[in-house]
Amino acid sequence: ENALHQYTNATRLMRVLKLVIVIIFGVIVYKTVQSANGNSDGLGAWFLPFVLAMIFAPILYFLIHSNKNKSSK
Repeated sequence: ENALHQYTNATRLMRVLKLVIVIIFGVIVYKTVQSANGNSDGLGAWFLPFVLAMIFAPILYFLIHSNKNKSSK
């Protein structure tokens, strides 16, 4: 009975994660170009925490959302 909602929630999660990965690769390309031009030295110390937060925040959000809707039905 809850399968449709869970499927919809999972497909939204996949779309958000795809967007996050595109953003991460865009930042990598931008920083690579800046480094090649001599304007930057690598990705910076903020990059790894940024990537981890951008990946795990949507996963946690959708897991909490999924469990909340599962228990309410």
